Amino acid sequence: VGRYLVQLPRGALSAHDDALRRAGIRVRRGGAVLGAGGKASLGPLSPARRKPPSSSPRLDAITLQEQLERALRERQARPTGICPVREALHGALLEELAGTIARDEPRRGTLLRRVAGEARMTIDAYRTVYEKSLLFGASKLSEAAALKGNLEGRIAELQAETASLADEVRSLTDLCESLEHRAQRAEAQAEAETHDASALRAEGEQLQGLLDALRPG
Repeated sequence: VGRYLVQLPRGALSAHDDALRRAGIRVRRGGAVLGAGGKASLGPLSPARRKPPSSSPRLDAITLQEQLERALRERQARPTGICPVREALHGALLEELAGTIARDEPRRGTLLRRVAGEARMTIDAYRTVYEKSLLFGASKLSEAAALKGNLEGRIAELQAETASLADEVRSLTDLCESLEHRAQRAEAQAEAETHDASALRAEGEQLQGLLDALRPG
């Protein structure tokens, strides 16, 4: 049997309250239900969230899904990661479902609330691990940045030392080339002097032989 919610202007049925109650028709005024005693009693939730079920549960589910997606978009909830907005909306939705189910099946509603509590505890545990991992990652990042700065300074020192050693190597190479060139020149000069000495010696011997030949016997 379907239930219907009819909204009328304020005061439209004030003169017919007694007749409606005798007919078994419940009248809701501003979110309050007018019972058999003529007194209003508030429901467990506000009328904006608590509406009588219709005869189309599938349509209600689709409508509720669309409302949830619209609320997520309007409040700019993040689709992934830790998001308080998304957590609050899903928590309100789960509480609404638990309340609705508990009206017809109290044990099932209690079980659903227990499952929601377990899920909330699991989420809190994951959040704690996530926050600690962020702190650990931040500390390691700081250490890495400090180590990088030290390494950059050390690299600069080694580069300067390498440049100095390269200059020294070039200087020593130039000195070695100069000494080698001098040695080659000295060797060439020594060979020339040796050749001249040999020639002078041969010439002296030749002159000595000539003198001996010219000397009277």
